[in-house]
Amino acid sequence: MKDLSGVQAVDRVAALLRVVSTAGGTLAETARATELSEATALRYLTALEHYSLVERDPGTRAYRVGPGLLELANGWAGGEDVLAAAEPGMRRLLEEFGETVNLGVRAGETLIVVHALESPRPIRKGAAVGERDHWNCTALGKALLAAMPEAAAKALAESAMSERLTEHTRTTWTALLGDLRTARETGYAVDDEESSLGLRCIGAAITDRSGAPRYAISVSGPGDRLPAEQDSVIGERVAAEAAAVAVRLGGR
Repeated sequence: MKDLSGVQAVDRVAALLRVVSTAGGTLAETARATELSEATALRYLTALEHYSLVERDPGTRAYRVGPGLLELANGWAGGEDVLAAAEPGMRRLLEEFGETVNLGVRAGETLIVVHALESPRPIRKGAAVGERDHWNCTALGKALLAAMPEAAAKALAESAMSERLTEHTRTTWTALLGDLRTARETGYAVDDEESSLGLRCIGAAITDRSGAPRYAISVSGPGDRLPAEQDSVIGERVAAEAAAVAVRLGGR
């Protein structure tokens, strides 16, 4: 671990974590983005894997953030154990609707899926644990944006606006704003095939003990099993469980 000491090592670790949390990629892509040799990047990434701060997809071999990042996020949020607080409600939603239930956390300008209870049904849809989620076209992202002051939401959304992932993706603040205002009125946000064709999600924000929107939960699944006609039923239940989690975390 000698090569991990010193200010230069800290700079390299910070650069690698920033690249992995915002872009991800293979070893070659990550090394190139941080201007490190592949051998040097691999040494640091291996150490970060040891602490579960990053992990490597076994199929694509791409690096992504690891579950250890949630521990850091919890400390930043005041030590709140959001997993323990959210798990009971997530299980209720899974049992009630039979679709995948996701938990996301905001870490700076990044939105990360940190926990998921997968649907027992044969076709599952949604982001995997450890993956970054998009702010402008997912239920988790839009729910959090809707719970922020509009100016703060605009600044974050415009800085992290995704490319057009489907024909339904909102790629401008003007197009997104209507969805956020609707989410504020209803208490839940909807991703209607905006991040992936055939996928629909309904999500709600969870505030921390200070009242800031820091987490979100969502129910996601194929559009034919989550038709728009069910949005209000599912949305109200997701919002209710999100509010219950906020109370468990010491908020309102």
